[in-house]
Amino acid sequence: MGDNDAESCCPQTVCFSELQYANLTIEGHEGVVTALKDPGAEISLVKAELVQDKNLPPAGSLVIRGVIGEPLRAKLVMITVKPEPEAGFEYIGPALNVIFAVGPLTNETDMILCGTAAQQLEELSKYCVLKPMLVGNDANQAKESLVEVTENSYV
Repeated sequence: MGDNDAESCCPQTVCFSELQYANLTIEGHEGVVTALKDPGAEISLVKAELVQDKNLPPAGSLVIRGVIGEPLRAKLVMITVKPEPEAGFEYIGPALNVIFAVGPLTNETDMILCGTAAQQLEELSKYCVLKPMLVGNDANQAKESLVEVTENSYV
C-alpha cells in the first residue's frame, strides 16, 4: 500500500478555529476599532498607524518573535479601551488600561488582544446595558414635564 492509498482510504478532516473579534472604543480616538482576540498571544498588539499621531507616553520596549519572520523591536504604550456596545445598548462601566506593543499589522485588524486583555474586556462587556427609551405618549409627557420643570426652576 503506497502513500496515496492511505490518503484515499482514510481522508483527514482539517479543523479550523473560528476567529473571534471584539469592537472597541479607544480613549482619544474617534470611531470603533476591531480587535482580534488571540488567547495564545503573550502581549497585545496595535497597528502603528492607529497610534502614530497620539502622544502616548512610552511604557518600554520589547522584542517580538513571531512564528515566521525576523524578530521585531516594538515600543510599548498604554491605551485605554472600552467594549463597544451593540445597537440599542450603551456602555456604563469602567475603562481598561492595556499595554500594547506597537507594530506593523498587515491585515484589516486594528489590534490583537492577548488572552488576559480579551478576558478582562469580556468581563467588562457585562456593563453593556439596554438604552432606556421613552415611546409614544410617555415620551411626549416626559418632554412636557421637562419643559414644565425647566420653566418653573429657579437659578
